[in-house]
Amino acid sequence: MTWADLIAEVRAQIDVTDNQAYAWLLDRARIMNAETDWGLMAVLLTGVTDQVEHPLGPDVIKVEAVVVDRVPYRRSTLAGLDHARTVCSTKPIYAGAPGWPIVSIWPPPTDGAEITVRLLTDVPDDRAGSPFFPVDLHSCLADGAIATGLARMDERFDSAGYFEARFTDGVARLRRRRHSRVGRGGVAIRLMPR
Repeated sequence: MTWADLIAEVRAQIDVTDNQAYAWLLDRARIMNAETDWGLMAVLLTGVTDQVEHPLGPDVIKVEAVVVDRVPYRRSTLAGLDHARTVCSTKPIYAGAPGWPIVSIWPPPTDGAEITVRLLTDVPDDRAGSPFFPVDLHSCLADGAIATGLARMDERFDSAGYFEARFTDGVARLRRRRHSRVGRGGVAIRLMPR
């Protein structure tokens, strides 16, 4: 389904403008993305000698992990990173604030070092396309937007609860899909004696 299809689905239940329906849909898509980490991706950066701060982009919600030349860095606070810089610590740490488009890495990588940053990106605000979630969960976005509209516009909280439950169920299904991977490692097998 495209955003236009979802807007039509919301407008079939609530008398609102296309812009308002799209705003509710986008809000629900952002909630679904943040709760399930669906937009998690890896970004490759190249290190520059003595460069501590590395720009990531404006659509980053959070940084999940940082690996520099196959060495994992531990997450820290910005205050912890500042303290490590003042005492010249060699512990590999990184820091970044939510919504802050920069990740700080200490100790700074050398020139040409391969930096892999796993981060969660925001839902793109592209009304011409379609949501980046699996197609079978697109209707859950419409259910969430309808719940928002019924609660805000008509103050019909009883009817909104039905649609909110369907949205919440969709978030739970997407979370299970996100975390169900094949090949997580060794599986214990029971051996029978001969």
